[in-house]
Amino acid sequence: MSIRVGIVGISGFGGGEAMRLVASHPSFELIYAAGEGSAGSRLVDRFPGVPAKLAELAIEKWDPATLPKLDVLFASLPTGASAEALA
Repeated sequence: MSIRVGIVGISGFGGGEAMRLVASHPSFELIYAAGEGSAGSRLVDRFPGVPAKLAELAIEKWDPATLPKLDVLFASLPTGASAEALA
């Protein structure tokens, strides 16, 4: 059984590193990616070396109302932004 993962702030360095770690973990399945700067593009457009299983995942604009069912949500937002965005 896989652990359903989402990453908010995937456009930045921390979000990209979280994606790399999630992609290489055998129990994690990245199903949600949000990033203000990359919303509307695919992961492969932002990260050309992304594994094929994640290439077509669309990066969405962050909207907590549209979150899919997740087991884990990584937040990699600018300093001070997480408290407001995740409230």
